[in-house]
Amino acid sequence: MKVVLAGSALPGIRAAQTTRIAATAWEQMRPSDEIASWVVSDGISMPLVGSGLDDVLATAQSRVEERGSVDTRHFALRTGNDVLLDYTTLLAGVPAEGSPSSALVGHDLLWAVDSGVTHAILALPVPGSIDDMGYGLLASLARMQTHLLGSHSSQESELPAVPELATALAQAKERLGGLRITLLAPSEQRLLGLSGVARSWMQRGIEPAVAQAAERRIGELASRVIEASAHTRRTSLLADELTSRGIYAGIGGGLGFMFEALGASIFPVGDLTVRDRLTPDISNADLVVYISGAINDDLPSGLISALDQAKKVGVPVVVVYDSGALRKGELPSLGLNGAYELRPDFAFEPPEAIDEFGRLQPILFDMMTRVARTWGWD
Repeated sequence: MKVVLAGSALPGIRAAQTTRIAATAWEQMRPSDEIASWVVSDGISMPLVGSGLDDVLATAQSRVEERGSVDTRHFALRTGNDVLLDYTTLLAGVPAEGSPSSALVGHDLLWAVDSGVTHAILALPVPGSIDDMGYGLLASLARMQTHLLGSHSSQESELPAVPELATALAQAKERLGGLRITLLAPSEQRLLGLSGVARSWMQRGIEPAVAQAAERRIGELASRVIEASAHTRRTSLLADELTSRGIYAGIGGGLGFMFEALGASIFPVGDLTVRDRLTPDISNADLVVYISGAINDDLPSGLISALDQAKKVGVPVVVVYDSGALRKGELPSLGLNGAYELRPDFAFEPPEAIDEFGRLQPILFDMMTRVARTWGWD
């Protein structure tokens, strides 16, 4: 039997370790099976270990590079002329006092350019604690004043004019030169509307009045950026126009929209970590087992990519996940053949103590032996 095991990070367990535990448990139960183990990531930060994207790139014998400064505390991993900038932890959550400005992302990109990097891969969270919609990023690249936009707590600050934005976009593109920028989105996040950034912030605790004021300002600035962008790009019947309604425009608190204005490409994180890597093994497999963290409203991006590939060749897919709200009756409609929850008690009350994370390793091992017994055949 040929089995594909795809392991993402779990609370307190790095993605590479998740995969090793799963493979060891399976081999103990079914030593004659052929196992293809893959480290994957859903682009979601897990407590104590991060998103696992660094583990994905590290499997390609990458050179790890830690950088720390006053305004940059994230993880940067470089392999050749490519660099991963993982903001899934640093920029996660909602705006609050002391939230970082998106200017730090601009400084990182300039560092990448100065270091000879030709491709920057940025992992952004949903919804994201940045509340300047990427204006700080633009200002840092174009050497503009960053006080014009202010933050969600200072709604009366002046918005930049369209001519100023047009000049800034042109300057920013020039400073970035030939740097290719790819954004990884863990899930859909629109900039405006019912599923927009401000609504997501409100669902996570920001006062409704503040969220509504933020959405008005985001909408006005977005309109100005769209108008300014029209003056800085060639018009083409084949080119997609910049729009604030894009399904990924709101990732990173609106960074997705500003990066689109700068010519970046945005993809679901599963496209990079699963689809482009696991497709050959899935095509020849008898079973796919995907290990993920919490599953709430949406399936993880990597799992969606695995399901898409498995459906094409008729391979069953089983998910092992930490906690969530999956119901057996909805599995067929999602394309899943089985689902196993590691810690159902924590679906609505996440553990706070670090020692609780340590107990997850034996739980995962035991669950994988159960899955092997249930789904293995000769």
